[in-house]
Amino acid sequence: MDLYKRALELREETVAHRRWLHSHAEVGLNMPKAQAYVMEQLKNYGLEPRPCGHGVTAELGRKGGRTLLLRADMDALPMPERAARTLHVQLELRHMPVVTISMLPCC
Repeated sequence: MDLYKRALELREETVAHRRWLHSHAEVGLNMPKAQAYVMEQLKNYGLEPRPCGHGVTAELGRKGGRTLLLRADMDALPMPERAARTLHVQLELRHMPVVTISMLPCC
């Protein structure tokens, strides 16, 4: 599979998700709107997400095999969004930073 080609195919969907998260930014760990949105999107992809504290977990692949942990931080910072016009964001004093993603192999 050509991963670059697949990424280009998913570009509009990815941008739509980013814009939704930016326009509904929540400060702190309690992010009920983002949690519900992520869970709904994972269900749309055929997964079975579960709440995990303020986050979400979902298993991908077959049970009993190797495991990969994917973590993405989505909390906002209490500061003005400078790029509100370009990101279609209507926020008062919230800024969603670039998402930080880390992947760790779990044994």
